[in-house]
Amino acid sequence: MRLFTFYSYPGTTLSFRGNQENEYFKKIIADIPKEKILTESDGPFATYLEKSLSPLSISETINELSYVWSTTPNETEDIIENNLRVLAKNNKVKLSV
Repeated sequence: MRLFTFYSYPGTTLSFRGNQENEYFKKIIADIPKEKILTESDGPFATYLEKSLSPLSISETINELSYVWSTTPNETEDIIENNLRVLAKNNKVKLSV
Protein backbone atom coordinates (compact mmCIF):
# COMPACT_ATOMS: atom_id res chain seq x y z
CA MET A 1 0.00 0.00 0.00
CA ARG A 2 1.35 3.43 -0.96
CA LEU A 3 0.75 6.25 1.43
CA PHE A 4 0.18 9.66 -0.14
CA THR A 5 0.91 12.27 2.49
CA PHE A 6 0.52 15.99 1.99
CA TYR A 7 1.07 18.85 4.41
CA SER A 8 -1.32 21.74 4.57
CA TYR A 9 0.20 25.19 4.88
CA PRO A 10 -2.33 27.45 6.64
CA GLY A 11 -2.62 31.17 6.19
CA THR A 12 -2.25 31.63 9.97
CA THR A 13 1.52 31.16 9.60
CA LEU A 14 1.81 34.03 7.13
CA SER A 15 4.55 36.60 7.08
CA PHE A 16 7.80 34.86 7.88
CA ARG A 17 9.77 38.00 7.18
CA GLY A 18 10.54 39.94 10.31
CA ASN A 19 8.47 37.65 12.52
CA GLN A 20 10.73 35.63 14.79
CA GLU A 21 7.90 33.39 15.99
CA ASN A 22 7.16 32.29 12.42
CA GLU A 23 10.82 31.54 11.63
CA TYR A 24 10.01 28.13 13.11
CA PHE A 25 7.36 27.56 10.42
CA LYS A 26 9.74 28.76 7.73
CA LYS A 27 12.23 26.05 8.71
CA ILE A 28 9.52 23.39 8.73
CA ILE A 29 8.20 24.42 5.30
CA ALA A 30 11.74 24.54 3.88
CA ASP A 31 12.34 20.95 5.05
CA ILE A 32 9.17 19.49 3.53
CA PRO A 33 9.43 18.54 -0.17
CA LYS A 34 7.60 21.08 -2.34
CA GLU A 35 5.57 18.32 -3.98
CA LYS A 36 4.01 17.54 -0.59
CA ILE A 37 2.64 20.99 0.27
CA LEU A 38 -0.95 22.22 -0.14
CA THR A 39 -2.43 25.54 0.96
CA GLU A 40 -5.41 26.40 3.11
CA SER A 41 -6.89 29.61 4.44
CA ASP A 42 -8.19 28.55 7.89
CA GLY A 43 -10.90 31.12 7.21
CA PRO A 44 -13.17 32.52 8.27
CA PHE A 45 -12.05 31.54 11.78
CA ALA A 46 -8.42 32.64 11.53
CA THR A 47 -7.26 36.21 11.19
CA TYR A 48 -4.17 37.94 9.86
CA LEU A 49 -3.51 41.62 10.52
CA GLU A 50 -6.95 41.78 12.16
CA LYS A 51 -8.73 40.58 8.99
CA SER A 52 -10.57 37.28 8.63
CA LEU A 53 -8.81 34.91 6.28
CA SER A 54 -10.63 33.37 3.35
CA PRO A 55 -9.75 31.47 0.17
CA LEU A 56 -8.98 34.91 -1.30
CA SER A 57 -6.09 35.08 1.20
CA ILE A 58 -4.28 32.27 -0.59
CA SER A 59 -2.35 34.77 -2.73
CA GLU A 60 -0.55 35.97 0.41
CA THR A 61 0.21 32.37 1.34
CA ILE A 62 1.55 31.78 -2.18
CA ASN A 63 3.79 34.84 -1.82
CA GLU A 64 5.20 33.57 1.47
CA LEU A 65 5.83 30.09 0.05
CA SER A 66 7.56 31.74 -2.91
CA TYR A 67 9.80 33.58 -0.48
CA VAL A 68 10.74 30.37 1.35
CA TRP A 69 11.22 28.34 -1.84
CA SER A 70 12.93 31.10 -3.86
CA THR A 71 10.38 30.67 -6.63
CA THR A 72 8.09 33.10 -8.39
CA PRO A 73 4.44 33.22 -7.29
CA ASN A 74 3.45 31.68 -10.65
CA GLU A 75 5.87 28.80 -10.15
CA THR A 76 4.56 28.30 -6.63
CA GLU A 77 0.95 28.28 -7.85
CA ASP A 78 1.88 25.67 -10.45
CA ILE A 79 3.52 23.49 -7.79
CA ILE A 80 0.50 23.72 -5.47
CA GLU A 81 -1.98 23.08 -8.29
CA ASN A 82 -0.01 20.04 -9.42
CA ASN A 83 0.09 18.74 -5.85
CA LEU A 84 -3.69 19.01 -5.67
CA ARG A 85 -4.04 17.17 -8.97
CA VAL A 86 -1.78 14.35 -7.73
CA LEU A 87 -3.75 14.08 -4.49
CA ALA A 88 -7.06 14.01 -6.36
CA LYS A 89 -5.83 11.46 -8.90
CA ASN A 90 -4.52 9.15 -6.20
CA ASN A 91 -7.85 9.35 -4.41
CA LYS A 92 -9.89 9.03 -7.63
CA VAL A 93 -11.41 12.51 -7.26
CA LYS A 94 -12.34 14.51 -10.33
CA LEU A 95 -11.25 18.17 -10.21
CA SER A 96 -12.43 21.15 -12.16
CA VAL A 97 -9.42 23.38 -11.45
